[in-house]
Amino acid sequence: MPPRIVIPALALALAACGGKQAGGAGGGTGAEPGTGDPLVKQTVVSFGTTLTTGPDVEPPKTRAWLEVTDETGAAQSFPIDTYVGNCSAEPGGELGALGTLRCWWAGAGANVIAVMRGPEIIVLRQWVEEGADEPFDYEELSRVTIAYGAKVVFQP
Repeated sequence: MPPRIVIPALALALAACGGKQAGGAGGGTGAEPGTGDPLVKQTVVSFGTTLTTGPDVEPPKTRAWLEVTDETGAAQSFPIDTYVGNCSAEPGGELGALGTLRCWWAGAGANVIAVMRGPEIIVLRQWVEEGADEPFDYEELSRVTIAYGAKVVFQP
């Protein structure tokens, strides 16, 4: 008879403890303490571009934006500017950038970088000219706040 008492008692003890949930030990919601908002596990940052002139028009003009996508696939676009020239994105860059967008035409253009500072992605622009003695300073264009605790990756 003792084995039958131990098994039900053990089952009751385990049931009282609760099971594990996503985000940690039992009882956790995966939310930032005190907010009730779920944590986004990953945020993907990329630059988007589209040619606003015809393919044979010179000079070409390219519209650029920052795109931020969370793990659910929900994406938000944040306009940057329209640049004379063609643009291409690459990971990394100055100031510890997540990524860089380089727009160039006939010896001049702009470098646009996205840097992570705390819970914000800051978009900065630097004008560039061929043969310039010193590089121009970066100017802030915009800030985008992302979800608390999200892992941020850049996708060119």
